[in-house]
Amino acid sequence: MAKAILVGAKAVEICSTVYKNGNGVIAEILKNLEEWMEEHKYSSIDDFSGKLIYGNSQNPTLFERAQFMKYYSDSNHKGEIYYS
Repeated sequence: MAKAILVGAKAVEICSTVYKNGNGVIAEILKNLEEWMEEHKYSSIDDFSGKLIYGNSQNPTLFERAQFMKYYSDSNHKGEIYYS
């Protein structure tokens, strides 16, 4: 859930997991999110919402490099070059 919020999501769909795991999973999701926020020193969702949006990046080159490395480290794309 934190990843979705980091990239700017205003809502995150949890219906499937609630259906599969029951209503108790909501408390678990909230607990995990609160623990993650505490670990990263965020006091509210607004503190980290959208932090990973390209336009919000303090270092766009680093952001691009991270995306490049993530793409090419994925075993589904190793060594492939695409031309448009």
